[in-house]
Amino acid sequence: MIKSIILIFVLLIYTIYCKDINFSTNEKNVFRELEGKVPTLKIDIDEAEYQNLIDISQIDMEKLVVECNLDASLLPSFETKVTLTYEQDGEKKIFKKVEFKTGGNWSRSNDRVGFNLKLNKNDRLFNTKNIKLRPDTTDFTSMRTKIAMELLYKWNLPSPHSTYIELYINDKYFGLYYLEDGVKPNWIKNMYELPKDEEITTLFNCKKDGALMNLETANHCFNSNDDYANYTQPIDEAFGAIEKATSIEDLKKVINIDQFIKNIAIEFLFGSYDHFIVHAHNYLLYKKADGIWDMILVDFDNELGNGLLSSWSFVLNRTADDITKIKLEEMPKEESNIFNVAILQDQTLFKKALHELLVTGFNPDFTFPRIEEIKKLITPYVEKSITPNEDGSYPGVINLIGSPSVHTLKDFEDSFTSEDQMKIGLKTWIQKRFEFTCETYGFDKDEILKEAAEYRKTGVFKSNENTNIGPQEKPKDVEDDKCWSKALGYECCDSCNVVFIDDKKQKWGSMNKQWCGIDKVKCANEILDCPKTAYPCCSHCNVSISEEYIRWGIENGDWCMINFSC
Repeated sequence: MIKSIILIFVLLIYTIYCKDINFSTNEKNVFRELEGKVPTLKIDIDEAEYQNLIDISQIDMEKLVVECNLDASLLPSFETKVTLTYEQDGEKKIFKKVEFKTGGNWSRSNDRVGFNLKLNKNDRLFNTKNIKLRPDTTDFTSMRTKIAMELLYKWNLPSPHSTYIELYINDKYFGLYYLEDGVKPNWIKNMYELPKDEEITTLFNCKKDGALMNLETANHCFNSNDDYANYTQPIDEAFGAIEKATSIEDLKKVINIDQFIKNIAIEFLFGSYDHFIVHAHNYLLYKKADGIWDMILVDFDNELGNGLLSSWSFVLNRTADDITKIKLEEMPKEESNIFNVAILQDQTLFKKALHELLVTGFNPDFTFPRIEEIKKLITPYVEKSITPNEDGSYPGVINLIGSPSVHTLKDFEDSFTSEDQMKIGLKTWIQKRFEFTCETYGFDKDEILKEAAEYRKTGVFKSNENTNIGPQEKPKDVEDDKCWSKALGYECCDSCNVVFIDDKKQKWGSMNKQWCGIDKVKCANEILDCPKTAYPCCSHCNVSISEEYIRWGIENGDWCMINFSC
């Protein structure tokens, strides 16, 4: 067996920390080049249509509860065609006939509302056709979505990405917004490296409350391909099989169970009440070619303690002495078979997932510096967004009966360290939830932080168990001096692009989504000092950011790749 594999993984799987790129080895991810920047987005709407937008946006919580029974899909929506102008560093990109809609669910009862955009035909902005604009009005840090998405991508989970923009509509300043790529069929093609002409028919959006992954609630998930809106057989069959499952092995035949367990561990750490455990919504399921479903979490404004006590007290009618110490078993709103079988029957895999997440991201030593980095970037824009206009109105406030989001710069500062249970600070949540998790599941806090420090240096998470990452030896009676990896059951690569180097100093690459050995003869004159990307090798070994299987440095104000020898 190939043991203790040292992975320097450069299949272009980076996190937003490292200027995000796509899972694709050939195309950059949507917002990678925007790290450290806040571009401008301008939307031009016919004035009569703009007034219609204002009228339709008048929604309060009473309307959402009484008239719609908390089903936001019943709310009236606004839709029109607009012109979109993207401005960055003095350059402009103009898009015509862009579909523009009101966006969000419960958030539509806030004073600042979100929007969804769909570019026309083959138009793309950062390789993205579907765009979400969100103000995240209830999160005074303006950061929880960003931190959550970065962590999920860092943990190698399929996740949308986000960046910051300043939004103008008809030359009116709407303030600081998130620009996110929407999880639609085109997003699936990019994320999973599928042919551009492939029809995506098995992506389902479970956006309605109570999608508990059983047959009764299969109609809470909707086919994301409008042309296949009535094609529900795949989700019906999947939920039926999940409902009948009695073991992890049964579930593995239907859903990516390791991924599901990791997502549940994330919900526990984040204190999420807006995904599967509590309200069973805000997730998508995608059936891959191998017949197994992936779970994709979306919408992260109500994470990391934000609004948790309000939901816990007023929606769930529960009490909590300390909101940061809510136990996993207390969180489900309703019982679900997959949660019982995958999590409650035996928590071994759940605890293993927690261990990995704590070491590789969810700890104060890792998140706090990143929080400060983002805070430095957005503070001027936050201040601008909360400063009233000359007429006394506030930027972007168009829902005059919605829940108010007006706050001060002091509120922004306090939102990171507040001990107030009703508005727990972002850093406070991470620190206390980290400590509570360690205490509850028997992890030594100091040992976890030591492992985390080592991980940040090496980029390699050392599990006590075989993680089956990388090529595993396959017994074969093949010996070929021209291709050393055939003896291990793998072809040699067509290219010389090194993906990682194992503990025997053998170089590996990837071909046709399979591991392959780097041809020693063919690539003799192309010996690489660092992973082959668009970025140069560093002249030093100072790791600025360590990912799972990748290390980055900074040189001359730009990113560089840490050498294999470091």
